[in-house]
Amino acid sequence: MENLEPWYGVRLIYQLHGLSEEVYQNVYEERILIVRAESGEAAIEKAEEYSKDYENATIEYLGCANSFNIFDENGPCLGPGTEVLSVLQKSSLSPDAYLDRSDYQGLQPDPAASLLYDRDFHQWTQVMAEALRSRDWSGLDVENLVEEVESLGRQQRQELRNRLGVLLGHLLKWQFQPAARSKSWKLTLREQRAQIRFLLKDSPSLKPYLDEAIAEGYTLGQLLVAKETLLEIEDLPEVCPYSVDDTIDDAFLPK
Repeated sequence: MENLEPWYGVRLIYQLHGLSEEVYQNVYEERILIVRAESGEAAIEKAEEYSKDYENATIEYLGCANSFNIFDENGPCLGPGTEVLSVLQKSSLSPDAYLDRSDYQGLQPDPAASLLYDRDFHQWTQVMAEALRSRDWSGLDVENLVEEVESLGRQQRQELRNRLGVLLGHLLKWQFQPAARSKSWKLTLREQRAQIRFLLKDSPSLKPYLDEAIAEGYTLGQLLVAKETLLEIEDLPEVCPYSVDDTIDDAFLPK
């Protein structure tokens, strides 16, 4: 007699033993089996029976399963016990904690990665790099990754501004304290200009920010002069007297 029971997909979660790594203490697998049953509960019972053939010393079924109806207007085309999905999920969570986050949720970002960010930043960077390299999207700490990437951009702008501050401060000292000019000042000018060129070469998108960075760096340069000489900020030009090209040109020295 033809079996007229509906088809169900049943998702089961396993823990794989003996595959632990330095960072991730546990590895979990999520599988979906296809079964025919009179109800969702009956479908889970059947899937758990099929699952017994899959379990062994290193694969442990964690007793967590969800079922869902499968509709096929052309009739059944898959046999009972057919595996249609298997996902390995690395995680620092214990089995109980993993099941709590997995029930009816599917694969979600690993919250343990976010905890690692606060506990050991260097290790967090290694875990994120490995997750990206292996395309383990569920292992990414997205919120903190976005923050760090944006922070890298801000750091580049800050470095450019600070180097311009040192450079412009020494240009001011060179111009307004001619009697104190030294080889050390000239080498500082060359070093900062070289570092700025390297920075702009590595990050060309900083070039449109150069005018603004010079204006901001000039304020820092004025403070440097006031700190290291007898000159006051009021003794210096209110706005930067040097063009962008002159500022970063090794050959330029103000008279």
